[in-house]
Amino acid sequence: MLVRKADQAAAIRDAPRTIGLAQTALQQRRRLTSRGRAVALQQVAVGHALAGNEIACQRALDAAAQLAQRSQQEGDEGPGRYCTPAYVEIQRAATWIELGRPERAITLFENSLARLPSVHRRDRGVYLARLASAYALSGSPEVSVRKGWEAISVAQATGSRRINTELAQLRTRLTPWESRPQVSQLVKELRVA
Repeated sequence: MLVRKADQAAAIRDAPRTIGLAQTALQQRRRLTSRGRAVALQQVAVGHALAGNEIACQRALDAAAQLAQRSQQEGDEGPGRYCTPAYVEIQRAATWIELGRPERAITLFENSLARLPSVHRRDRGVYLARLASAYALSGSPEVSVRKGWEAISVAQATGSRRINTELAQLRTRLTPWESRPQVSQLVKELRVA
């Protein structure tokens, strides 16, 4: 429950509360599996990214990745099964965007999307929208637009609010290139969505 509250705090960009709640969850050490600690640590990392603390963010993600790996090796099937080493790397990509280093996010998102099983359609849409944002923030609006259209396609097929939330951020990030026809067309579509 504490990690979920930390996630909600992150959604409103409250870095201190995100970190505090996730660290409180980590204090429940006896009650947490390796995977449970990994989930809490990746949330600590998100909080540090929101606060602009790159070193603390990456350290927390490194620890989360190690715990997620250990959890997989142990066959931990408890809560937080989604928190695999691959998931932690997706979170790392998202934190690079937050930390103002979108070029680092691009490679991680591209690699993760290439390995993501097709059954994870909603996740694919979220990651595509974040990848499109990373390209926009890196100054590559043409690639951003292509990835944005892919994300829109998944959002329309699944009706996912999470994807639409990410696409709303993409719309803002594409504003500097809105005079370009292909960007303008995507931005118009995003306003309707």
